[in-house]
Amino acid sequence: PLTQVKPHVLLPASHPLANRTDLSLKALQDEPFILLDLPHSRDYFLGFFGKQGFQPKVRHRSQSFELVRGLVASGEGYSILNLQPASRQTYDGGEVRCLPIREKVPALSVVLAHPAGLRQTRRAQAFAHCCQEYFKSTL
Repeated sequence: PLTQVKPHVLLPASHPLANRTDLSLKALQDEPFILLDLPHSRDYFLGFFGKQGFQPKVRHRSQSFELVRGLVASGEGYSILNLQPASRQTYDGGEVRCLPIREKVPALSVVLAHPAGLRQTRRAQAFAHCCQEYFKSTL
């Protein structure tokens, strides 16, 4: 893998828990949840809660990463995401905070794949090299 991306809790900047250094999922069990509702993401994120003995109170579902961030920033609930944009500000001007999850939850692997048995072109090799260098320097 190029890297591993760990999930984190996304809260509105104004939330009382937003200034903590990390957060237990159990601290959120009574809060409304905003689910990034994509085929594999849905099961991945919801699986975290079953291991903690509860299911989240899903208020909204969206297939849009940025809509999830906007709903969180506007105080509609919290979410769990793997990717952290460089800016805490959302498209509508709200602000969010990302907190590591205290419990052990599985990270996702970022990989670069190519068809087996096919020789990579120089461009493909250069792209792979750029990806490797990018992830070495940023994460």
